[in-house]
Amino acid sequence: MTKKRDDFTKRTKDKLKDRVNGLCSSPNCRTLTTGPHTDKAERTNNGNAAHITAASEKGPRFNPNLTSEQRKHISNGIWLCVSCSNIIDADANRFSVKLLHKWKEEAEKYAQDVLDGKVKHIPAMVLNDIYTKDKNGQNFYSRNNLTDTKGKVAKYIYDHEVDFFLTKNTVIAEILNILPETLQRVLKYFNRDGLINMEKRIINKVALKSLFKELDDCIKLIG
Repeated sequence: MTKKRDDFTKRTKDKLKDRVNGLCSSPNCRTLTTGPHTDKAERTNNGNAAHITAASEKGPRFNPNLTSEQRKHISNGIWLCVSCSNIIDADANRFSVKLLHKWKEEAEKYAQDVLDGKVKHIPAMVLNDIYTKDKNGQNFYSRNNLTDTKGKVAKYIYDHEVDFFLTKNTVIAEILNILPETLQRVLKYFNRDGLINMEKRIINKVALKSLFKELDDCIKLIG
C-alpha cells in the first residue's frame, strides 16, 4: 500500500516560486531556477517546492501534530534549486524547521527589494569570486578575481561556441591564463546553473550574455 503524501498543488508550487522571483531561497545560492529550453515552446526548470516539514511519515523534519492541510499549505513550503533541496533533506538536523523558515522569510524580502529596485540581484556564483581572503582570513574585494575567472570563461565560451567543446580544458586554461583547476570549477558552476550543458554540448548564449551584464553591474556597484 502506498503511503499517503501531502503534496503541494501546482498552484501552490507556482506561488512559492513566484514569491522569490524563481530564485533559490538558500542565502548561499540564490541561483535562478527557470529559463529557456532548446525547444522554443518549452522551459527549463531546476527548482523544487520543498516541504519544510515532511509531506509524509519518516520524511525529514516530519511533524505529526500537523494536519494534512497544514502540511500542504504554502506556509510549509520553500522554493529551492534541486541541489539545495536535496541537501536540506540529507541533513535535517542541520537544516532545521526554524532555519528554513528564516531562509524563506529572507528570500521573499530579498525578492521584494529586487522587484522594488532597492537592490540589484547578483548571483552567489558571481559574488563568490568578488571577495578573496587576505592572510588574516578577512574578506577584501578583488576586481581581478571577478574579471579573470567567470567573466573570462563566459566570454570565451560565448565567442567560441563551435570549438569550445572540442578544445581541451588545459588549452583553454592556458589561453585564459588561469589554472586548469580553476577552469574546471567554473565550468562545474556553469553546468549546474544552466549556462552550459557539458553532456549535451549545448551553451546558453542568452544566459552567458546576461552574466556579462551582471559582472559589469557588480563592478559598478562595488567599485
